[in-house]
Amino acid sequence: MALFRFLLIFLLIYLGIRFISRLLFPASSANNNYSNTKRKEGEVIIEDSPQSKTKNISKDEGEYVDYEEIKDK
Repeated sequence: MALFRFLLIFLLIYLGIRFISRLLFPASSANNNYSNTKRKEGEVIIEDSPQSKTKNISKDEGEYVDYEEIKDK
């Protein structure tokens, strides 16, 4: 019975703190930036960085593969 009472009080305090924090701080800056964009619903914009288009590896080098060497006893 005491455990149930403790959990109930803890839950009420937690929900009260969340409610008060939402009143004091209505939205984070990330949500504001997203909501302020003027895009139509369903519109998709893909921004490609110029760095991802060029590779500095020649064709005869291959790709780097990370491995661990296993030694016999």
